[in-house]
Amino acid sequence: MKPARLFLAFALACSATPALAQEADPRPGPKLYTETGEAAAPVADAYFDAYIALAWDRVETMLADDASFCDPTAEPLFGAVSAVGKQKMMARFREGYAVLKGMSFDTTRVIHSGGFAIYEGQLTWTIGMGSRDVTSTTPMVTIIEVRNGKVISHRDYVDYMPFITAERASRPKPK
Repeated sequence: MKPARLFLAFALACSATPALAQEADPRPGPKLYTETGEAAAPVADAYFDAYIALAWDRVETMLADDASFCDPTAEPLFGAVSAVGKQKMMARFREGYAVLKGMSFDTTRVIHSGGFAIYEGQLTWTIGMGSRDVTSTTPMVTIIEVRNGKVISHRDYVDYMPFITAERASRPKPK
């Protein structure tokens, strides 16, 4: 092959390589990211609303069978607060959270990113503690992951100091 033809063949091959590489590129790309986020956001929002409302029957319908829950920030105060599997999560919510008399959430920010939803704000909650109720407002971040239309992961991160302060203030005064 003459050098001019060899150069032309090489140039054509090089110019076609990026197009071929794009077609064969296994990375998901922006379209999948957008589609994943658009599908996940309404599921995560409905789940979070049901969680805050203590609407356990609604929560249950949105969980994947292998879903998991964890609040690592609660462990020093309440012991391990986690569950793996839909049935264990629902037992934790229905039994472990039975002392909750109500929750509301004042949203500071919501981020939907791919299959994740992040809720940041102030959680106001009331817990029954025997003969008294304790209400506190605590900063909270919740991260929910959705895959195939179901919640697969729920993580809470809470600053429990306002609760500790409210609990101490609600103790009966010694006579």
